[in-house]
Formats: sequence, C-alpha cells, structure tokens
Amino acid sequence: MELELQSPNKSNENKVLLIGIFIAIFFASIDETVTDTAVARIVGDLGGLSLMPWITSAFMLASLCVMPTVGKLCDRFGRRTVYVSGLFIFMVGSAFCGLSNDMTQLILFRALQGFGAGIMVPMALIVIGDMYTAEKRAKMQSMIYALYGVTAVLGPLVGGWIIVVSSWRWVFYINLPFGLLSILLISLKYKNHKSESKEKIDLGGIFTLAGGTTSLMLGLTFGGSIYAWISWQIGSILLLSVVCFGLFIRIELKTKQPIIPLHLFKNKNFLVINGISFMLAACIFGALIFVPFYLQGVLDYSPAASGLIMLAIVWSMTVAGIVGGKWVFHIGVRTQMIIGAVLMGIGFYLLSILDLNTSIPAMIASLSITGIGIGLIMPLIMLALYEVFSKDEITTIVSSSQYFRQIGGTLGATILGALLNMRSSIILKDQLLPHVNQLSEPNQELVNQVKGMIDNNPQQLLSPLFNADVANVFPISMRDEINPVLTSTLSSSLHAVFIGGLVLACITLALAFIVGNIRIAKKSEEASISNAAEDQTNEPNASYSV
Repeated sequence: MELELQSPNKSNENKVLLIGIFIAIFFASIDETVTDTAVARIVGDLGGLSLMPWITSAFMLASLCVMPTVGKLCDRFGRRTVYVSGLFIFMVGSAFCGLSNDMTQLILFRALQGFGAGIMVPMALIVIGDMYTAEKRAKMQSMIYALYGVTAVLGPLVGGWIIVVSSWRWVFYINLPFGLLSILLISLKYKNHKSESKEKIDLGGIFTLAGGTTSLMLGLTFGGSIYAWISWQIGSILLLSVVCFGLFIRIELKTKQPIIPLHLFKNKNFLVINGISFMLAACIFGALIFVPFYLQGVLDYSPAASGLIMLAIVWSMTVAGIVGGKWVFHIGVRTQMIIGAVLMGIGFYLLSILDLNTSIPAMIASLSITGIGIGLIMPLIMLALYEVFSKDEITTIVSSSQYFRQIGGTLGATILGALLNMRSSIILKDQLLPHVNQLSEPNQELVNQVKGMIDNNPQQLLSPLFNADVANVFPISMRDEINPVLTSTLSSSLHAVFIGGLVLACITLALAFIVGNIRIAKKSEEASISNAAEDQTNEPNASYSV
C-alpha cells in the first residue's frame, strides 16, 4: 500500500477532513430514525400502510449486508474511492426517496440509501484510524459513537420539525447539499490508500452473508409482531438464515480472499472484544429505545421533554468517552472496561426501580450513570482492535466489528422487546381482562379484539398511553378504569426490560474480565512519524497517515 506521511503542520487539513467525516456520519446515522415521525405523513401521501415498517427495515437491512464487505472493497479499490462512492450512493438514494411516487419505490430507494450508509459508517472509523495515533484516535472515535446517540434522539425531532415547516420529501432532500459538501472535503483532503495487489471479490461470500443477514433480520423483525415466534413462517425464515450462514462458512474456508477471515475467530481477543461490542450495542439500543417509552407512557412527558431528558445519556456518553480515551493509557483496557460495565449495571438497576413518582433529577442521574459506563467502553473497542491486529488486516477488522455491533443492537432490541411483550401479556391478562369482560354484549367485538391483542401484540394495546386518538376505541365510561391499568402494566414491563439490560451489563462485565492484558501505547506525533518511516523501510506495503 502507498504510505502517506503527514507532518504535524497539516493539522488544519485534518480538521477540514474531520468536518467532512462528521457531516457524513451525522446524516448516515440520523436517517435510521428521522422517518419515525414523518411516516404518518408519508403513508397519507403514498398509501401502502401495510408496507410502512419497511421504510426503516429496508434501510437497516441494506446497511447491514454491505458493512462486512467494506474492508475488502477498500483493499481492492482504495479507501477514498470506496468512501466517496458510499456517499454518492447515499445521496442518489436520498434524491430518489424524495421523488418517490408510491411506497414500493420509497422502500427500494431507502434500501439504496442504506447501502450507501453501510459503507459510510465503517469508513469513518477506518479514516480516523489513518489520520491519528492511538491517543487522538480514542477521542475522535468516542465522539463518533456519541454522535450515534445524538442522532438517535434528534432523528425523530428533526423529522417532525421538517414535516411541520415543509413536505416529508425534505426529510430526504436535506441530505443532498450536506452530502455534496462532505464529498468535496473528503475528496480534496484524503489520500487514496490502495492495495497494490488486485484481490478478487468474494462474490459467493457476499451473497451468502447477505442472505443469512437478511433472513435473520426478517425473522427478528416479523417474530412476535406479524407472526408468532412459534410459527412455520418464522421457523422457515430462521432456517434459511442458518443455511445461508452455513454456506458462507463453507465458502470462506475455501476462498483465498474471504470477506471475514475465519481464522480471526480463533483469536481470543477478537471474540471477546467483539462480544463486548455486541453487548454494548444491545445496551445502548435498550436505553435509547425503551427509556422514552417510560418517560412518555408512564411519566406522561411530552416527546419534546422526553428528548431533552434523553440528552443526559448522550452527553454523559460523550464526556466519558473523551475522558476514557485518556484514562485508558494509564489504567489499561481491561480495567476501564470493568469499571464501565459496573457503572452500566448500576445505571440499569436504577432504571429498573423507577416509579410513578420519579423526579427529573433522579431520571437524569440514572441515565447519566448508564451513559458514563457506556462511554468508558465505547472508544476501547476500536483502540484495542487496532492494538491487537496488524495494519494490513485493520480494514477487514473494523468493517467486521461494525457488522457485529449492528447485529448486536438489533438482536438486543428484539430480545428486550420480547421481554416487554411477554411481561405485558401476563399482567394484562390478570388486570385488564376483568374490566374488558364487564363490557355489554354490543361491545363483544371490542372484547374479542382486546383479547387478541393481549395474546399476540400487547404493545399495540398500550398505544393509548402515547396517542389520545387510539384511546377513543374504549367506551368513555371505561377509560378512567383502564388507563391506570395500562400505565402500571407498561411500568412493570419496562422494569423487566431494564433488568434485561442489567443482565446484558453483567455479561459485558464477565467478558471484560477475560480480555487480554492489552495496554495502548501512548505515542507523540513525532514518534509516530518516526515509526511510520521505519515501517516504510521494513514493510513497503504498509498504509499510515499521521
């Protein structure tokens, strides 16, 4: 690979490049949630209510399928080429999303958007790794991860604001000018690192991994919502996933240039660090998805107030990530991971004992402790992987790690959502059913609908807590009786979810204890340049940018 040495006086160029990276990552990550509040307007304009969940699912699926291929694409075509191509694909998808005339078109173009975003997200971490030594890399990568949290909170708010002041189409059009700026900055300021060898693209691995990932995610998405978990539909989809992953393993064992080299799974640190990343993502999704349910459904805060309170976990993650990026050089990876996991567990425990009288300061304290724990661990994932593996493998390592992280977040949200459904169903059968059975004969259809929802989709039955219009399905005389039951049900069910988060934090703690004794070397810019120059002599195919 070409070696591009940048002296310290090029720090201004790095800052310009950073602006391009942060713009790209902001819009790639916010597009996962920005449609949440615009979806009603989209369905009203385009129709296709039954296809509504696919507006988000298509984006996520396409993003997941392309992530693990990014490393090999970088080695084959060059990092700048792949990064700019991902940005361009994302922009084209955004433009066509805004121009869509029906729901099918929108879903297809959302998948195209997700394909571009799936390239952009791991590329940001790869480029940061090229630009900085370990000390600064920790700070920058923690800021990127914090940006994910910010966009998860801001996405629905931004989407809601756009549809108030303009058309839902601008939810997608707004990406275009910022995308162009990002392409310009990255193209001008980032050198193209390209392998000298012409590696063949592992098409068999790409298609089988995509098939396994897609069927797994479809099974997790449809299970418990569209189909029962124990049904032939879900069983068939998950079986297809197993078959595809089995074929993927067989292909990867035979190919000379595998997408994910299977020998990596023999490395204890690779398994443990990615296992921690997997659990961490599940915890983050658990906090960001389900805490707003408690704030709005149980404590009756408005969406805007809920969003402001959620900023506590975002800012605590950011500050802890930056501070932790410095501490790790003194206390080591394992010790900091243990401290972070303990704080994460304390935070989820505090969330699990919330009640109807919980004050805003108490809620902010619980979220902040959780955020500090997450923030202390977040920057360590990439730092440790960079320390353990050679620079020739790092693009594959980073893209694979992002893939496992995304899978962990989705699987964690699914498991915690299943806990919510299971606990809700038990409580509603015990407490709500007696009230429903008191309805008169003319309301028998409503009785049957409620019983069906208790068995199959209790979350839908809890929706009156979030939408006053939905509450109108119940007779006026019953609303005062039913609302307290629904509120206590949601509160108790979310306590079970937060206990699930506590279990995930405990698993993270157990994994942290078996992380290898990894210490991150603290190097100055001058030392790094000297080492890079030495590497150039010893390893002419190396790729470094300081």
